[in-house]
Amino acid sequence: MTDDDTLLPPRRVRLLAEAEPGLLPRVLAPFARRGVILEQLIVTRQGAALAIEIVIPPLPAAVLRPITGNLRQIVGLVACTEETLAGIAIAA
Repeated sequence: MTDDDTLLPPRRVRLLAEAEPGLLPRVLAPFARRGVILEQLIVTRQGAALAIEIVIPPLPAAVLRPITGNLRQIVGLVACTEETLAGIAIAA
C-alpha cells in the first residue's frame, strides 16, 4: 500500500469567501468530479461573505489532496482551514 492509497480520517474544512452567486458550485465541483459525497455541508452568510463548513468522509490521500488543493484556489476565497476529525465516528 502506498502513501496515496492510505485512507485518511474524516476532515473538516472551513472556508470564508466573498458571497457571490457562483461560489457554491465552485466549492462543490472538486467533490463532484471525484464522486465524493459529503458528510455535512453548512453555509452561513456573514455580511458580504459566506462561511462554509464541510465534513469530508474518510478518503485516500490521492483523492483528498487534489480536492483540498482545488478548494484553496477558489476565486474570492478569504480563508481556508482544515482539521482532522480523528476519533469521530462517521455513520456508515
